[in-house]
Amino acid sequence: MRIVLTLFLISFSTQAMADIEGRMKCEVKSNDVITTKEGKPQRFIGYEDKFVVGDKLTITYEKMSSTFSIKMKDPVRDDQFMTASISGYDQDRSFHKSKYSEGILLRAKDLSNPRFIISSTEFENSIFASSEIISASNNLRSLELRRYYKNDWEGLYFSKFDLELQIAILDCRHTSDSLDIFIEKLHFEHEKYEQKLLEEAKDRQLKALQEK
Repeated sequence: MRIVLTLFLISFSTQAMADIEGRMKCEVKSNDVITTKEGKPQRFIGYEDKFVVGDKLTITYEKMSSTFSIKMKDPVRDDQFMTASISGYDQDRSFHKSKYSEGILLRAKDLSNPRFIISSTEFENSIFASSEIISASNNLRSLELRRYYKNDWEGLYFSKFDLELQIAILDCRHTSDSLDIFIEKLHFEHEKYEQKLLEEAKDRQLKALQEK
């Protein structure tokens, strides 16, 4: 029993070590909300009881088992206001290699809200990571970060709902840099995905031959 328990703990520890997490701290440089009332444009500085210019937000990218996630959180108000998460169990998950970098784009439609059950590719979860760009989207919220010098990143966050559009400019630094490993994990899952597609194609061919 002790041997079995020891092996289980070793296996659990190994699995936990395989999961990775990177973290950034971002200062809000601008925060604008644009809307319209009776056909006239209106502009506000952020939302009430939400992050404001000068606040420090955290951005986390992680891989847990077969799930990739990018999250944004306002630690002052304990508000995790954006999560883009794609699991290995998502039936429509797909990978796309970049032509111009080592980056990988991971996509899956988000049907969690009945309002968004439509064919438009606008309403989907997506995660992209390369050595120079990190981006994520989740229904009506999107984030894009671009490296501009070593550990310095500039970013844009925007959200839209009805006729309101929020745009925030961010200046970010890594506090825990695991980006290279995160990209490697994306490539590894992409290779598994391609191998699965190949095996499925072979199975269809074999089945077609057997039915003749």
